Amino acid sequence: NLNDTLSADENDNSLVLTFTLLDKEWLLMGDASKAVEERIISRYSNLDIDYLKIGHHGSNTSTGESFLRHTTPEEAIISVGSDNYYGHPHQEVIALLHRYDITIRRTDLEGTISYSSALF
Repeated sequence: NLNDTLSADENDNSLVLTFTLLDKEWLLMGDASKAVEERIISRYSNLDIDYLKIGHHGSNTSTGESFLRHTTPEEAIISVGSDNYYGHPHQEVIALLHRYDITIRRTDLEGTISYSSALF
């Protein structure tokens, strides 16, 4: 768990998980905010991520520009319900991902997102 600081904000107590699978680096952000992202990049200098599961359903409280610059993901996965009450994902997050030329995958548009390999 890259997020080892206890917070009064439940979202910021999310499990933040990084792992390597088939030579690809994955980072799952839970509902962690930009404050957690900043702590992570200050502690871990070499996070070169291939796949980033965007925090908090694409809310504008997560996915800061400095975090994207630091982690350099190729693909972003946003787990979000269709026509949700909160308006997730926020357009500023989508625009930021486009600005960094990051491929975006969204469950509200694609349904279940899965990855497979000939090895499994």
